[in-house]
This record gives sequence, C-alpha cells and structure tokens, in this order.
Amino acid sequence: MKWIFLVISIAFIEGCSSSDHYDSQFETSKFIYVSHTRLCTGVGEDRVDERFSQINWGDYDIRIHGGDVLCQTSKEDERLKRACDTFGFLDSNSIWVKGNHDDDSLELLMASIEEREPFRIVKKGITAFVTLDYFMTDDPFDSDYFADKLRDLDLKNTKHLVVLTHYLYWTYKHPEMKGLDESVSNVEICEHADWCLFPNDFMEKIYPILSDYREKGLDVICLAGDAGARRKTFEFKDKNGINFLANGVNNESSADSVLVFQTTADMRLDWKFTALNELID
Repeated sequence: MKWIFLVISIAFIEGCSSSDHYDSQFETSKFIYVSHTRLCTGVGEDRVDERFSQINWGDYDIRIHGGDVLCQTSKEDERLKRACDTFGFLDSNSIWVKGNHDDDSLELLMASIEEREPFRIVKKGITAFVTLDYFMTDDPFDSDYFADKLRDLDLKNTKHLVVLTHYLYWTYKHPEMKGLDESVSNVEICEHADWCLFPNDFMEKIYPILSDYREKGLDVICLAGDAGARRKTFEFKDKNGINFLANGVNNESSADSVLVFQTTADMRLDWKFTALNELID
C-alpha cells in the first residue's frame, strides 16, 4: 500500500508542476506589433503611413507600437491626437513604447496619455508585456530603477515575458551580437561610428535578470522598434535561449512588415513577420 500511495503522490505532484501551474481556463490570444511608422520629408510633412489606418485593430487582443509614430509626435496637440486616434493609444489594450521622435514635449505626452511611469506591465493570459521607456536619457539603465522593477515582477500564471524597448539596447556589448547595431538599428548617434547606439548598461543590469527568469522556465523575448530604415526585420536567439526581435517600416515600402504573435492551445507563443500589405487587402 505504501508503494501505491507513493506512486500516486508522485504522479499528482508531476501533474501539478506542468500546465496546471497556469490558469485552467486558458484562452489563446493574438497580438500585433508595429513600429517606426513616421513619414518625414524634411520640409514640414509629418504623417503616418496610411496603411495603418486600414488595419482591423479589433482582431488583436493587445496592440503595440514600438515608437517613432510621427517625426515630431508630441510637438503639438494636433499631432499627438492624430497619433492616439490612429493607433488607439488611449485604449487599455494598447501599448506605446516612446521613441526618440515622440518626445518633443514630455509635458504634452504625459498629459495626453496619462502615463507617469517609464516602467509598465500589461498582462494578457499567459503573456506579460513589460515596457522600459528611455524618456530622453542616453542610458536609462545607469540607475537601478528598471532592474529593481524587473526583479519584483508578479509573474504568477505567466509563461511568456516580452520586454519592450524602442532602441536595440541589447546589441550593445552582447557577445553574440557584436556589430549588429551597424546593420539593424536606425540610430546614427555616435561620433566613432556611422551606426551605433549610446553606450548603455542593459547587458550588465537587465540581461542577468532576464536570464534568471529564463532559467526558471519563462520564455523571454526582447523586442525593439528602432528598425525599418536599414533592416525591416531581425530575429536572433542567444545561447541562453533568450529571443531578440526588431521590426519597423520605412517609406511606404511594399516590403514593409509587422509582427503578429499568437498564443497556441499548447501554451506556446508563436510569431511571424507578416507583410503589412497582406493585412489591408
């Protein structure tokens, strides 16, 4: 009898340690990610690629914009209102990661979207989206603000953690992605190289925390939006199993794509770079 009881107990424990850790009423979800939608001619034009107004945003549980909505998104109320109306930024199911072209007036930006903290978390089912906004600083990770917030996350019933930034901070000093900032990122802001990022402490302060989450069984994805001009899509998985993605559009190109995520019945999070034109036909 003791052996029978032991076998039953082990089976019960193993069963509870798998999918029962998550909500029993699991529902699949669909997310869309777009970025770098600005169209600039340098002579005053400031508009959004019109194709984005033709997307059926209601098809997605969470809508994410990776930054650079307009050339000068918050320069005046009219531009900011146009951005919010096009992408539904005032909707609780929308996430806006502020880009370097969005922060002309931090006062107007904060007043309009009612977001006071550069760190935010939005959960949908077994997926958690965490936003790390830079807010006009060269290195947002030089303090412990974001690191402390990430360590204290409540990730109960979470299987997928998606970390959102505008810049591709993680290409800087990542030993497996050396030089990729020169071929992916839009940013041209360094004196010693044509294409690079501000030196930053993402790898020193943020990556170890994400690596710990990965070791505990979470799927970790770092997603950035300052792309499109040099390279429209980017996908990389490092030796620790952390995924790095970047996506952006540029100049109304037929090659432009967006990212569509889907949680599956077996609790995976799949993603696909999808041609923008396919979503509006």
